[in-house]
Amino acid sequence: MTIDQLVTCKKPPDFLSSVYKQDKYFDHHELFVRPESVCFGVRRETHSGRTRLAYDNFEYVSVQKTLSSLLNHKAYVDAVMQTHGRKVTGVFQDFADVESFSQHE
Repeated sequence: MTIDQLVTCKKPPDFLSSVYKQDKYFDHHELFVRPESVCFGVRRETHSGRTRLAYDNFEYVSVQKTLSSLLNHKAYVDAVMQTHGRKVTGVFQDFADVESFSQHE
């Protein structure tokens, strides 16, 4: 990879240049799994003599829904299953690629 390619990777494409554009793009993407807002807890907060309830929320993306979305997409499954005949020197893709495998009974 050249320096120019690395510099290009730092800047997102124009159609993803703002948070709004990113949200809009991914909302309509066929593999997108919408995060769910989950209340972690409630606490009392006091500011300037006024007490109010504060809700601590976090965003949760379901692992099960994400895997289901990916595994129901044919192109993704084909890419994952395409491991045979594609050996890259110096990259471990499987335990069988490790030197100790050949010495294991």
